[in-house]
Amino acid sequence: TDPFATGTAASFAPHELVAYTFEAMEAWAREHGCARDAEQTPHEFAGRVATSVTSVGVEAQTLANLYCAAAYSEETLSRTSVQRLERLWQALQANASQEAVVV
Repeated sequence: TDPFATGTAASFAPHELVAYTFEAMEAWAREHGCARDAEQTPHEFAGRVATSVTSVGVEAQTLANLYCAAAYSEETLSRTSVQRLERLWQALQANASQEAVVV
């Protein structure tokens, strides 16, 4: 469920919103023939999604950057840094009925 559409995004801590969105992108990609391989890094996965579904590409890369920052950095993500995730949710929903072409 899109937390921006439901109005629940503000109730997530920034790192939680990033993790939730990454999991959602993994599920979306799996449903569209572009599942994440077990050995793929977040950036490799985002690159694969970007190549397969170009309209999601830039936002997928942004998510990978935020995911890695949340998972591997000691810095705290700001609320404003995760606002761009709303565009990814919109792009995923716009492409929900299309099948990804696996490259």
